[in-house]
Amino acid sequence: MHKKFSIRLRLIDLSKTLLKYFYLKLKNIEEIIYVLFDSNFLINKKSKTLFLDLGSNIGQGYKWFSNFYKKQNIDFELFEPNPYCFEKLRKLQEVSDSKISIWNFGVGVKKQKVKFYGLTKDNKYSLGGSILKRHNSLYYKNNDDNFIEVELIDLEKYLIKKSKEYDKIILKMDIEGAEVKILEKLIKNNTIGLIDILYVEFHSQYLKHQESKIIKAREKKIIKHLKSKKNFFLRIWH
Repeated sequence: MHKKFSIRLRLIDLSKTLLKYFYLKLKNIEEIIYVLFDSNFLINKKSKTLFLDLGSNIGQGYKWFSNFYKKQNIDFELFEPNPYCFEKLRKLQEVSDSKISIWNFGVGVKKQKVKFYGLTKDNKYSLGGSILKRHNSLYYKNNDDNFIEVELIDLEKYLIKKSKEYDKIILKMDIEGAEVKILEKLIKNNTIGLIDILYVEFHSQYLKHQESKIIKAREKKIIKHLKSKKNFFLRIWH
């Protein structure tokens, strides 16, 4: 009986693993379909376009998106507050060729210096680095002494400035939980409309249960508002 029960548990675990695998594969296909549509039909060759990659890490997102957004009228700017990741970005061939711009800043609701958590001696290039101390509270607790200082720019002011230079603005936003407060501000001030396409990853799933519920509710409110906007294209990323 015990052996049968053990086999059943293993089968359940295997089923969950397979379901997760196929779900992620389907999401990957969905993301490719979205970006193919966006890059070919929403952005034409005549529109001077800016692609802002917020939370570039070491350039993984840029490399993926640049395979689709190839038109000569598209400029890329990469933002990464982690200085260790930034050093990796500086070595990109496109930087040497002056084809893209990189900035050692994060983005926020105002210009300021903040604490940046989630880095360790063994992992200075962490994908989970965040200006939010409790960003990954479901999995680990950040030490009060384990942080570096980074600089943020006021994203809203930057968008206003760039909207005078470009016809279209695309945002890829993977900033480990800080996206909620920023998007709420842009919605409140009605500057969200300066963005044409938004690729955003939300992060409530990485928080402890009660925290996750609170942030999830805020995310849903943001998503509902953005989906109701005309000529605004929201893409939930993973």
